Amino acid sequence: MTEDEVVELLEEIEHMDTRRTFDERQVRSWHRVAAVAEWDLRSALRAVAEHYARSNSWIMPADITAGIRAHRHTNPWVGTRWV
Repeated sequence: MTEDEVVELLEEIEHMDTRRTFDERQVRSWHRVAAVAEWDLRSALRAVAEHYARSNSWIMPADITAGIRAHRHTNPWVGTRWV
């Protein structure tokens, strides 16, 4: 994910959970995690939606990674150009 995509993702989180706001340093931190965990925007947005569909707790990067991995496990084509 690009840093701009991370900003888009964090804005989505802010819209869903108005208790959260993110600053530039947090954007950089989340971007590092996204790179290490190999997130793509589409899968990350889906993980956020799934998280808030079942939970009212704050979302953390590990929640997004777990959501992406769970979805990839059921559909190995997720995150590729074939989906």
